[in-house]
Amino acid sequence: MAPKRKGKGEAATKPPSSLQTSPASTPNWPIFQPLLPESDLALQEALTSQIVTITNFWTATLCKNYVSFLSSLPLTTTPGKPKKGDAVRVNDRFQVDDPAFAERLWSGTALKNLVLGLTETDGLELDDAQRRELWGGEVIGLNPNIRIYRYSKGQFFDQHYDDSNNVTVSGVPARTTWTLLLYLTSPATGCIGGETVFYPDPETGKKKSKEPPPEPFVVGLEAAQRPPDLLHDFQKDNISVSWAPGHPKEWTDKVALKFQFSDGGPVAYTGGAIPVAALSSDEKYLVTVNVSHHVSVLDLARGTRVYDQTLTSTYKDSSVALRVLTSPSNYDVLVSMNYIEVQRLRLSPEGAQVGNITVYPGGLLFDKGSPSVSPNERRFITAVPDAGQYNIYDLDDPNVRIVIDNQRDDFYDVSFTPDNQYVVARSWSYSGLPGSTKMFEVNSGTLVRDFNNTYSETLSISPNGELLATSFDSEALQLWSLRNATTEPVTLKLPARVTVGGFQRLAWSPDSKYLAAGLYNNLVIWEIGPSSRIIQWLQLDSNLGNAARDVSGLLWLGSSRIAYRVFGGLEIYDFKTNLKYRWGFSPYTHWVDGAYAVSMTIWDKSKGWIGGSDADYQVRFWEVPE
Repeated sequence: MAPKRKGKGEAATKPPSSLQTSPASTPNWPIFQPLLPESDLALQEALTSQIVTITNFWTATLCKNYVSFLSSLPLTTTPGKPKKGDAVRVNDRFQVDDPAFAERLWSGTALKNLVLGLTETDGLELDDAQRRELWGGEVIGLNPNIRIYRYSKGQFFDQHYDDSNNVTVSGVPARTTWTLLLYLTSPATGCIGGETVFYPDPETGKKKSKEPPPEPFVVGLEAAQRPPDLLHDFQKDNISVSWAPGHPKEWTDKVALKFQFSDGGPVAYTGGAIPVAALSSDEKYLVTVNVSHHVSVLDLARGTRVYDQTLTSTYKDSSVALRVLTSPSNYDVLVSMNYIEVQRLRLSPEGAQVGNITVYPGGLLFDKGSPSVSPNERRFITAVPDAGQYNIYDLDDPNVRIVIDNQRDDFYDVSFTPDNQYVVARSWSYSGLPGSTKMFEVNSGTLVRDFNNTYSETLSISPNGELLATSFDSEALQLWSLRNATTEPVTLKLPARVTVGGFQRLAWSPDSKYLAAGLYNNLVIWEIGPSSRIIQWLQLDSNLGNAARDVSGLLWLGSSRIAYRVFGGLEIYDFKTNLKYRWGFSPYTHWVDGAYAVSMTIWDKSKGWIGGSDADYQVRFWEVPE
């Protein structure tokens, strides 16, 4: 970070003076191996003209080697009472003047070429004048004064400014302009804490205003370990999220893997690939349908397949949606062949087929992750684009078909109210007219409320039945009261830096206190109340294209954890611990195509498993962290 430039009459708390110790002998530093190729590194300006980061500047292996080596050095604990004017700190420190090590760190790594702009792309794309302005002049190397800091539980370094110092580098008089911080440990290595918190100054002219000061900015290795194309990650109390110990995990981790199923196909988009899977609400049966319409019913407790059959359909591509509905006497498996037809397969409690397969016109809506079924699991709704209508069917009464035809063109999303009495449907218009969002009475199909013309892509009703969330012009969400039709909707705006690409998923927490929205390249979470506010935000680089697409498969695990799919893998964020968990193809490698774009995340509460259809079209389950 750039040092503080103090104006006239402006005081600053200084870092503590150097300890009065005899000069330390020069350590036999380990070599800088392994390092990532220079082409894989780039500068990122985290805070304009103040904080510049390099993700994965040192590899995890090199950091581990240096942690082991540095533990052998004679670190000294700082005095508990600082000198007048010094910042309070309690930590362990080792200090040595070593010009040779400073030169190795400067020239023996990618640091020199990145700072001087000698790489093909350094990430900042500055001209010579801008580069001199950023670094405070012509950069010639690093200060030979090397300091090692170690923080044990309860130790800290209070707020302070880093002053500039006069130094000599390779015989050339110079002055320091930036502080280089290299983080060696993180929660991924079992170390919690140790981040550096920066407190930016207000903009010029605002120091005496009533506006709140800028929020502190946190930097640490845990932030640098995230993928370089993850622009914004979760935070708690201004502390960046950390990977939970042992994470991210890979699909090949057989110790963590609890269940895996592949329906006869390789990990490519072939006849055996599984794009959809669903769990019965009593968590007894897992049902999968592969791209050849082959249905498998699996008893998870025993790890066996109890039923399988290949469905016949005029629709030759893969199934797009699957639901498993439970009643005291049977299971109903609904397989949607796009918008052409829904096939219902009824199973006995033992998993045997009961009667013939029933075919319904239309399809289950899958675009936004809507379940398309009533909370009591006895009714479901299909969209029939050719007829311009929705149909509501009753699984216990074949004579019931309620038609909803007060919509336009295509059909985007639909949701039943928690009391099973109403359904809210969303249509989309390709004719140039605005789409519509409307509420209907389930038993009659009667229109009871019109939410006016909107460009909403998705909708979701809160579990307590009080609020309806709809996307608004692809740039915000609107919350509508379902108790009072005269109440004006509340608009939930997105962060200013979000590149809008459309809402993909909405998910309420079970207590209706939080609302999560999955967008193209973003996951935004609001706390809902009298003054609703954004409490968490995950942002991917919008330049990733299909590699990013959207954050999907949102599922709340209670009210303090949320699961989602991103970068072709499954992740969980814990709000209380500020830890993140991941299971994927590899820690950060993107799976460009795959089932994660439409599949639902599955939580088997009784077994403590989390999983579903992964991006390679296989089904996997992992143990949910405690």
